[in-house]
Amino acid sequence: MQGEHHQDSPARSLKRPAPPESSYTSSPPHNHQPAASTSADAYTAPTAAGSNGQPAKKKITRRRQVLSCRNCTVRKIRCEREGGPGTPCKACEKRGEGSSCDSGGAPGSASPGSNGCDGCAAHRADLERRIMALEAAARSGSVSNEGEPPLRPAYVDGPDSETEDAAMTLEDIAVNVRVANPAARRSTAPTTPYLGTAQPLPAAAATSPERASLLVPEISKRFRGVLTDLYNSLPSQPKMDWLVTHYFNSLSWYWVAHHAPTFLAEYDAFRHLVAEGRQLEVDPLWLAVLFLTLAHSANSLEYPGPTSDFTADELNAMIPTFFEAARAALDCGDAFGTPRIRTVQAIVLLGPLALNSGDPGRVDVLTPYVAATVRVCQHLGLDRLGSDPTKMPMSDPALRCGSNTLRRETALRLFHGLLHLDQVIFRVRPVLPLHLVDCAFPGNFDDRDLRGDAIVPPQPHSVRTIASYEVVRFKTGAIQRQYHEQVVLDPEYEYATVLKHDADLRNLIDEYELERPEANESISMFWARLFALQNVQIRRIRVNRPFMSRGYREPALRKSTDAALEAARAVLETQKELDRTRAPLVKESYQINHIQVAVIVLFCGIWHQEDASPNAPSADYRLISDASLCFHRALGSIRERVRIVARQSLLVVQCLFEALHARSATGRREHFAQLLKRVSVAVTETERRAAIQPAQNGTQPHASVPYSGQVALPAPDPIIGDGRSLVHDAPHPAPYNPNMAVPHFPSAASTGSATSFSPHEVQFGDLTSDWGIEWIVN
Repeated sequence: MQGEHHQDSPARSLKRPAPPESSYTSSPPHNHQPAASTSADAYTAPTAAGSNGQPAKKKITRRRQVLSCRNCTVRKIRCEREGGPGTPCKACEKRGEGSSCDSGGAPGSASPGSNGCDGCAAHRADLERRIMALEAAARSGSVSNEGEPPLRPAYVDGPDSETEDAAMTLEDIAVNVRVANPAARRSTAPTTPYLGTAQPLPAAAATSPERASLLVPEISKRFRGVLTDLYNSLPSQPKMDWLVTHYFNSLSWYWVAHHAPTFLAEYDAFRHLVAEGRQLEVDPLWLAVLFLTLAHSANSLEYPGPTSDFTADELNAMIPTFFEAARAALDCGDAFGTPRIRTVQAIVLLGPLALNSGDPGRVDVLTPYVAATVRVCQHLGLDRLGSDPTKMPMSDPALRCGSNTLRRETALRLFHGLLHLDQVIFRVRPVLPLHLVDCAFPGNFDDRDLRGDAIVPPQPHSVRTIASYEVVRFKTGAIQRQYHEQVVLDPEYEYATVLKHDADLRNLIDEYELERPEANESISMFWARLFALQNVQIRRIRVNRPFMSRGYREPALRKSTDAALEAARAVLETQKELDRTRAPLVKESYQINHIQVAVIVLFCGIWHQEDASPNAPSADYRLISDASLCFHRALGSIRERVRIVARQSLLVVQCLFEALHARSATGRREHFAQLLKRVSVAVTETERRAAIQPAQNGTQPHASVPYSGQVALPAPDPIIGDGRSLVHDAPHPAPYNPNMAVPHFPSAASTGSATSFSPHEVQFGDLTSDWGIEWIVN
């Protein structure tokens, strides 16, 4: 699963938000102190008799004059003014908000209790009201409040929440991320060049529940400049429409975070609201969901054709822009101040974009988001929904009103999607262990089955739905977490524990019949089934691979050898079908890495065969040759990291075939672990030369170079077999055509790719393990 590359990393210290009972405590807002007077004069404290009967000493208290503007106070940054009191501060001028700067400066220009809002008394009264409501909801759990209006955030010109949860969560979140040029001059009203003039709405559509769910009280002034940037960062209307359509036609099967009919209706309502000039009334949390949906759609377009409306540079720029725009929208919407379902939906969508990106910084961003959102779910009572289909989650603007299946299932899908993220970020322990959750898995429904006006039973287990494959993913992640804690983190584990986890994974395949094709299977369901099967099988490889080589020598471990080979064959067979039908690379470079892992496992089996010969290739030999075409396809990806991992995978395959040819010629046997070490040396040296050569020619130092088809594989040492000399004219592997046309790789500068991944750094990790010599679990 996503995040697997973090499971062996040292645990990272993370401040967890306080439990729900103490999360929303009443504390005075920072830098907003109520005062009876704006004067700095001393006042006399009331006189009281001391313990000795003498009057107590008078207490002198001086009020510090507030000189920082409200915006800098909220952001907790230095407030500096070059022009003296009454002039805009440097920070507000830099943000283009000089006209709204309310710096105090001279005495009387701004009182401590009236810093641009209705005063601290009003703010604290509003805060205490919200605290009482939240604490009451937390104590009562999932409360049915059908007759009450939906809970909406209170947007005021001051800190929306001073709770400990929000303080610790937002330590790692940049306030008001700018996605456009911060120095650009803003107009007083947001401009929306991406939208044309919408057609007048029918009366029914003008009062639709989707339209009502998007509307919130007008956003605070301090966020309007950010919202202007966000709207201006959206693509043009035709391109945005195309990305939304593409998401639901080709991608929503992979990571279910929407009820498609509801979101599409909301999207249509959004377009009309913006065309009416009501941008500042649209819920920023919904805007975050929209940005993340667009980011997923753009991220799946690995191979835009010559007739595509999108260029490679445009797509590469979209993903980080939309990612950061969504984070800014979360801040504008007070995502962690008032518990709401849209916060959960946004973080569920954020998860795969962070985990699959290969960028550790994005995982650092995701981790506190997930922790805080788990607490949001607890306040909403989602962890206590139980299995009763009539029990509904709390009222929320994003959920259908009344008792109906749509309302309950939407909440279940999002909650378990978040729990899954909590389980597979292996650098920290889960915020909410599964044994504390009293909540059923999502029911066996497709989107079209969910009724917003009634409670309906799920489809029979024999009927495949998109939700059934989601449940497979959730259960696979839970097994993966158990394996991590019971094997990876436990030096005294028993081999029987390994076999139990493999059996649990194998049972999932049988329970959901993932290997059985279905008549008239839609392409989305076909991809969902094969991806679910491949995901389970790659977990089986991870579980059994550490014991695979030893299984050839020790009969007690042979079960792991056979299980790893079976799983590797399934991974490659499914990838052949996914490539044949042009499925998107939903896991980006990790998808390519999984295929490479399966190739190495199968080659280990070939290497241990006594009669292995390229002249009479086995079925596994041919399967490796066929499945390796996915690496060639990935060389044409617009993603630099995907191209690099694909190129390195091709180098690995070539080295392995060369070694097999050489062994057939000499009859010499070598331990497979030593062969992998030689391959690691060869690929690393090849990548380093690829990075050095462009620099010597005066081009970009990290510009990618084409795959040459030849690798200098170190020869095995006669004694220790560690490979010290080079073989320059090794025979080319038979399954490949040396004249195959391979595209040149554009440089990072030309593609606009921003990544910390170094082109000459070998990213295998698996090649240096002993594959059974040591009991190392990767």
